Amino acid sequence: MQTAATRSSRYSLLTVAQLVVRVSGALLSALAAGLILYLNSRTISESAAFSIAYSADPFMIWSLAILGLLGIWSAFVAIRKLNGKQPSEAPDKLLQSSLILIPVWVTIAIAAGYLLDQKISLAFLTPLMILLVVIPLIITLALGIEKIQHGTVQHFWGLVTGSIFVTMPLTMLLEGVLLLIAVSLVSVKIASNPDLYTLFLSLSQADAASQAQLQHAYSQLTPLLSSPTVIYGLILGLCVLAPVVEELFKPLMIWAFAKRSLTPAQGFGMGLICGAAFAVLESALAMRMATSLSFVQLLLGRTGTSTLHIFCTGLMGWAIVSGWRDGNVLRTALTYTGVVLMHGLWNFFAFLMGYGALSISLPQTVESLAPASPWILALLFVLMVTILWVMKVRILAQTPPPLIQLPAENMNEGQA
Repeated sequence: MQTAATRSSRYSLLTVAQLVVRVSGALLSALAAGLILYLNSRTISESAAFSIAYSADPFMIWSLAILGLLGIWSAFVAIRKLNGKQPSEAPDKLLQSSLILIPVWVTIAIAAGYLLDQKISLAFLTPLMILLVVIPLIITLALGIEKIQHGTVQHFWGLVTGSIFVTMPLTMLLEGVLLLIAVSLVSVKIASNPDLYTLFLSLSQADAASQAQLQHAYSQLTPLLSSPTVIYGLILGLCVLAPVVEELFKPLMIWAFAKRSLTPAQGFGMGLICGAAFAVLESALAMRMATSLSFVQLLLGRTGTSTLHIFCTGLMGWAIVSGWRDGNVLRTALTYTGVVLMHGLWNFFAFLMGYGALSISLPQTVESLAPASPWILALLFVLMVTILWVMKVRILAQTPPPLIQLPAENMNEGQA
């Protein structure tokens, strides 16, 4: 049995660990931004090929700067905790105020779409793109944690920074290893095909790929991209391997609180926060690819995907903490299987919709589903929001109300 001194020592170590993660994340973000600025300055006198490669630098610099500021602020919160200043409870009644952001989001989306049409520099568009990612996350998170006690401000920032600076890199590392294996297999396929090998060799040796060269390369690669082997391989990676990895790692920060007496409601709220933190970086990186033609589709798609991450990790947080309390491992395993299936379904129909837009023929087994992809994605989105709301109502109904401490004088009167 842990004594109060043991628990206090362990919580202090956890706070120190959080401080190290936050400071390291801020420093690495600053170093990465400086490296990109340095490489970008080198491209001024280099070939056009490198200029194209670094044309999206403003987006990365903005994102890294925000991450650095986030790390600094959350480190400040941890330092206050180490100095003995107890953090306040994180707010749990934000839904009504967050709904005010809906017209703001619509206005920003219209402005960003217009500016994209006008070919405005990405350096000016990046703050708008980040806001378009963050606002739906705030609204969805507020919907999920409304009236649910999910810990202190210290816990909130610990989950956010841990998910961004630890969970996300680990997930990307494992997915990168899997991608490297896939690329190696594709390279063997290309090396065995003289025409494809010559095509890739000519593109790699060119100083700058012209539009005609890119169109020629696309026409030459179309048979490869239309190959059932390639398509089914992409489906396996995006719809099976990626969901399995991501849903396993996204609740990682909740395990830091394994020794605390959390309630399933707190696990649910903490999972929602972890999912939102994971989604913000992924969606922000995806929005850098927006063009005037793909902007609306990409924005709606990333909004739905962000909701998916919040939904899945919230359910996993609830299942993990519930398993700690009653030892029901089967429920945790079934919940994990369910969120992997939901994630896989979402990625599958998103893949069909995106791949179909490339005018590349799909295998007959999946081609018939492509036209219905937008409607199925919309249905899945409504289903996730509905389940999220029902789960929250169910969890609140099962959570006992907090005990009300009577003033000392009233207690004495009652005993008299």
